[in-house]
Amino acid sequence: MKLWALITLAVSSPVVAQDLSRSERRAAKLSVEEVADRLEVSGQGALDPVLTISTQTIASRRIGNDHFFRARIDKATGEVAYQLYAIVEGREAMNPDRITYALGSEIVQQSADRIHFDVSCYRSNCTTIEHALAYIPASEAEAMGQCENDLLRFKMFGRSVDGVDLAFPCVELAGLLHAVKIAAN
Repeated sequence: MKLWALITLAVSSPVVAQDLSRSERRAAKLSVEEVADRLEVSGQGALDPVLTISTQTIASRRIGNDHFFRARIDKATGEVAYQLYAIVEGREAMNPDRITYALGSEIVQQSADRIHFDVSCYRSNCTTIEHALAYIPASEAEAMGQCENDLLRFKMFGRSVDGVDLAFPCVELAGLLHAVKIAAN
């Protein structure tokens, strides 16, 4: 398939509400402030160099495939790093190495790293569970977080299999951005 056909397919195939779990659809109805109040915060101790704010607690996802955003704030510099964290389960190892997403009319690609790998077997049926992490530039996270009523769509790719679609209610990222602004003050 030609590259232009892939890009056309990626832009023209929207994520619909059915792509979200029941708890994600409930989370999509929350306000930005309600999301910000429900986020998980860690690293608040005096010896912790980084404060981490995570959307993992906002919505429970399908078993085996979880994905959430998190922000890591360096306490010394105040720099914020935004991350997309995905847990993908499948029959084959995916070896995640990149994600793609739309930013306006542009398709953006970022590298992803596999940070954990596990295999679970029962008799001859094996399942791989991989954790992957992708950094999203702050300016892009802020631009994507401006849409409170829409869905955000990402696709994670690996070296050995086709991509995995990841959908988020936009309010999830907007709430994270709001919580980061509060933490910065």
